[in-house]
Amino acid sequence: MNKIVKLRDVLLNIEEFEWSDALFLVRDKECTLDSKCAVLDPDDVENDADEEPRFAIDNNLKYVLNMQDIGSIVDAT
Repeated sequence: MNKIVKLRDVLLNIEEFEWSDALFLVRDKECTLDSKCAVLDPDDVENDADEEPRFAIDNNLKYVLNMQDIGSIVDAT
């Protein structure tokens, strides 16, 4: 899913994502439900030197949590 969405939409639709995916949020911004983010495969890198997917790098996004952990948090509430 190489598109920017709101964190609220990710949390409300957690079942639509693969457990192997991860949440990436905009760097250096306060996290709110309206924060811009993306759900990406953290292993989808162009070469071994890249630590994050190209989409994350291009959009100033950082890795936050994997979707399995986020799913556990959402289920607990």
